[in-house]
Amino acid sequence: MEFDKIVKKQATHKLFHATTGGVSENLPDLSCQTCYPTKDVIKHERFDRFWGLIEQLDLRIEGYSGQMIYAFNKLTKLSFEKGKPHNPSLVASIKAILTTVEYAENPLVDIPTATYQIGIMLKKSKLLTTEHTNQQLLEKVAAANKDREAKKRSSSSTLSFGNVFKRRESVASDTSVLSQMDLSIRKSRN
Repeated sequence: MEFDKIVKKQATHKLFHATTGGVSENLPDLSCQTCYPTKDVIKHERFDRFWGLIEQLDLRIEGYSGQMIYAFNKLTKLSFEKGKPHNPSLVASIKAILTTVEYAENPLVDIPTATYQIGIMLKKSKLLTTEHTNQQLLEKVAAANKDREAKKRSSSSTLSFGNVFKRRESVASDTSVLSQMDLSIRKSRN
């Protein structure tokens, strides 16, 4: 699901709360603080720092529900307490967290970029257990994101440059085949 769809779904869900006083079962929203209050949910000790950091990313977030706390608690248990921060469950957990955040408007980044940024932040800090300051972590995220974008651009230009030569080789090959066919036709006529 893309952010624009998540934001629309959240707005529709809020509208149902405001107009009908409740919500249809067919319109769940994991970011809804009314449906999933945070009051009785036990937060992991590092949750507040995590929330403070992701508020500083380009996500345009404004709140979270009990489901986000639950997803963060699961992330810490599955990805870091088991000592496997680089496995696919980390990516799945981050994506789950992104669906439990309440957005003020469409974020400035897409889901893969947000997932990458949060993953870098969590990996570099070993789930916020290292002595990095928040600013240092955000700088590491920005640097990693810049490197990622540079690699995308350089690999795409390298591929484009390579494709030019492939096309030239293909044209040369096609021309060679046509010349051979033409020669064969001429020989067959004589």
